[in-house]
Amino acid sequence: MTETVEFTENLVKFFSTEKLKVCEITLLLIHYATMIIIEGNIGAGKSTFLSALANYAPHIYPITEPVDAWNSNQHSLLAQFYADQHRWAFTLEMATLCARIKDHRAVYNLLQDKICVAERSLYSGFYCFARVGFLNGSMSPLEWEIYSDWFNYTATQLCPLPTGFIYLYTTPECAYKRILKRARSAEQQLSLQYVTAIHDTHEQLLIKRAEYLAPSLRTIPVLTLDCTIDFEHSQERTKLLCEQAVEFIMNHEQKNGYISQNNSATTGDGKYSG
Repeated sequence: MTETVEFTENLVKFFSTEKLKVCEITLLLIHYATMIIIEGNIGAGKSTFLSALANYAPHIYPITEPVDAWNSNQHSLLAQFYADQHRWAFTLEMATLCARIKDHRAVYNLLQDKICVAERSLYSGFYCFARVGFLNGSMSPLEWEIYSDWFNYTATQLCPLPTGFIYLYTTPECAYKRILKRARSAEQQLSLQYVTAIHDTHEQLLIKRAEYLAPSLRTIPVLTLDCTIDFEHSQERTKLLCEQAVEFIMNHEQKNGYISQNNSATTGDGKYSG
């Protein structure tokens, strides 16, 4: 046991010469491919919207969430996490972080001339899901420190910033109703309390731009789409959301892959605010 603790402490020291605070992270400012990230709560409709957007705009390259990376044929890490968050929070967050880094790197290395739209990112993984795990005690302070150091290193050294975020806004109650309705086996243990906590951290990341965010993340433009209104069964509503998303993407797509640091975030139903 002592050897394990010593190894863990040495691992932390290896990735940080001093303890890093989240607000002190300086992320890469270079953009290669045009990378738009779709973010939102569990049950917000991210997979459904990404599929609809890809059909509406065939020039967009969709990247789905790599759920197979943390689910084997015999075991669902996600289901184990929902059943016992204190046991599996750190394991799941490390697995998802590694999977998203691989996808993130692949996009920028192989698809530099594409407009890519990805489902979720390492940023919501860190600032939303892992943060909730730490705040509710599912991750110990030492586990949080290890995870944070890994994120700090990979986010600053390996993964260029995205071009923009598309936030699919729903109320926690709406998201929870959809989770119950789709009745996925892995999500049977989910509570409204947990969904609400995930909602709150998304708001801090994408709307309120909390002070603990990396400064460079606060400058990335955000389009917020109101997805409390059902769009899956409404072609008209789906078309409207896709139009707003494409306009947002085209406004921020640039030939050399850079984006102005003066772009403002957006709030409401696809409307920009300064």
